[in-house]
Amino acid sequence: VASDPFPLPRFGELPPRARSRLLEALGRRPRDDVGESIDLVLADPALPAIERFFALTAKRSEDWTLQDLVALVDAALAEDPDLRHAAEHASSLVSPSVAGRIVGEVHRRLLSGVELAPLLDLLRNVDDKGERHLVALARELDDVRRDAIVDWLSRRSSPRLEKLVGEALDGEYPLTPAVLRRASPLLDDDARFARVRDVFLDPAADAALRLAAFDAVCNAGRYDQGLVTFVLANPDEQHGRLPMFLRLPFTAVPDEAWVTLLDRLEPRAAVRLIGELVRAPLSDRVTDSLLARTTAGLAAADAAIEACLRAAPATAAKNLWDSLDPARRLQHVTALRLRGDALAKDLLFAEPIRDGAVELRCARIALGDRDELDALLADPAAWDKPVLRRLGEVVPQRLDAARLLALAARFDSLAEAVQPSVLAWIVARPDLDDGGLAWRIFEADAGDLESERRMVALRGVLARPQSRELVRARLEAAFARGLDDVAQDEAYELIGQPTAPIDASTTTFLARFLLVEPLARPRAELGAALRLDAVPHEPRAQLAFQRLVRESTPHAGEAFAIAAREASAHPHSAAASAARLLRLLEILAREPKTRTEPGAAIARLVLALDDDDGRAVGPAHQILAEEAEASGAFDLAASHWVAAARGYRDGSPAPLVLRVFLGEGSQVDRLSPSSWLVARAPLCRARARLAAGDRDGARRELDAARPRAFGDARSETEVRTLAQELSR
Repeated sequence: VASDPFPLPRFGELPPRARSRLLEALGRRPRDDVGESIDLVLADPALPAIERFFALTAKRSEDWTLQDLVALVDAALAEDPDLRHAAEHASSLVSPSVAGRIVGEVHRRLLSGVELAPLLDLLRNVDDKGERHLVALARELDDVRRDAIVDWLSRRSSPRLEKLVGEALDGEYPLTPAVLRRASPLLDDDARFARVRDVFLDPAADAALRLAAFDAVCNAGRYDQGLVTFVLANPDEQHGRLPMFLRLPFTAVPDEAWVTLLDRLEPRAAVRLIGELVRAPLSDRVTDSLLARTTAGLAAADAAIEACLRAAPATAAKNLWDSLDPARRLQHVTALRLRGDALAKDLLFAEPIRDGAVELRCARIALGDRDELDALLADPAAWDKPVLRRLGEVVPQRLDAARLLALAARFDSLAEAVQPSVLAWIVARPDLDDGGLAWRIFEADAGDLESERRMVALRGVLARPQSRELVRARLEAAFARGLDDVAQDEAYELIGQPTAPIDASTTTFLARFLLVEPLARPRAELGAALRLDAVPHEPRAQLAFQRLVRESTPHAGEAFAIAAREASAHPHSAAASAARLLRLLEILAREPKTRTEPGAAIARLVLALDDDDGRAVGPAHQILAEEAEASGAFDLAASHWVAAARGYRDGSPAPLVLRVFLGEGSQVDRLSPSSWLVARAPLCRARARLAAGDRDGARRELDAARPRAFGDARSETEVRTLAQELSR
């Protein structure tokens, strides 16, 4: 709401919609200087109900008459959606004491049989006393209306929900799906557990109620034979009920239950169960049941074979493998490889190699078969390219240093098609001296953006500290003229190298890549500044965010400050785009770790720009205000908060930017980004006065903050905290 003109002597002359919007705005952000004008508005007997609701909240009035409360509840039950919305909105702005009186009116209406659900939307601001009233009321209501209160308490995460659900579990009133959905944490009591179990075992009970009871018991982690009975009761429902059953701890389910399920589940559900059974070693009894399903012609035979080969006892797994014909064995090589023990090696190493046995050969290499490794190294070109890629992680682990180096020595004699895969094996071991192979290939293929071999070589070069520094220095030297596409690929790879913590040179390179290098292309910067082109370098900003968030970055603040100063002194600094920097700031501001240190340097650069785009001004001042607050410089923080509020007002950033920097608003949680923003400056000044010993000045600033903070729970809490400090 603007600061002038008030009071409202000509309020009645406004068009109806404008009048309603003005009162709604005052309801959201009450002002101390409009009390008399609001009284005049309320004195008008012809004032529409909607406007009266807003006028009462604008005054922060406790003087809601019974007639007002009746009108509010009538509005919530009305067919007019605008009237219902106005009632809900006004109720979200009332004090807890007024909300408590609304509870009383709701209670009175329920006695006449009205629907409860729409009335609960009026009770966002009830306090503990109001919740107790509703819980007591729920005990006397029918199931439908009690469920509405249960759902309402659940949405509020009310501690009173547990009491109400517990009473239902104790038999004080009937169980319903709404109650059972919240019952799992309370089923450690045997009597309660038995009551819920009896519900899903009762064939005469409602289907939704039975399913909710079954789900509650499964979520509680307590096994009962009745659960198996319920899963199997209806073949058409087995596939949906089985995942609920599988939430039970495997150790809590006896073998008898698994065997019963395997024998009686329909085929699709049986396959699902068999796939889950490999999560734990199989017992002899479960193994026998699975083996019975491996006979040709039975459903789920392949799934049963896979499970037994992976998780059955060794003797059973060996006997099963021996019983399979050669073609069938090749289909299940992966299951045996995943077993990974001595038995898997013995069986796979003894299996003859036949034509087309690629999976078997890969499995043997993965398990360390030297004969297969030798065959691979002798003639890599004999293997398909996709297979060579699949072996990329396995071969470096299985080859000793001497054999890898021997492979590097004859690299040039290998077929060109297999060179990228073989080079990937070699560079995966940066601890070995490859004789300069990676650097030689990297230089030989320089400028070829499509070369797969070059990208593999680049990763090898960057994995070695000395050559990584050479690449970094060469790229930084090219910043002045701008990086071409090939060089940008190299820069992305350099930044993306998994080093923890990120060293100082990489952090500095990253900062300059973000802030300095783009200035080599002033036309692109101007296009973004004039909103003629899309904001450039989005991938850079996203990559920077991922690296800075995931890794320790002790040098980030200093590196970005240096890069920002360099950007300010750049010959093309006048062309720098605030739109690009705002996007970068917005991405980094999403995490506390990157919001302040890199963010503050970028914010200072934004404010130093000669750019008429004001969308970045508010966020930049906010970042600097947060930095000043964190350091205890509250007067400086206050000045930045004032500038931030003006920047947001004048710059009109996009809604996404507002959400990132100011957060989401919520009437339920009493979160108001605008109230929070305008309250920051006087709150900071109050802290500054208090720190200086000027208690009277602190009180004046606190008085200024109080009406601005109204509607935002965070700011209201801070006001109360400061008031308590001043009262000591």
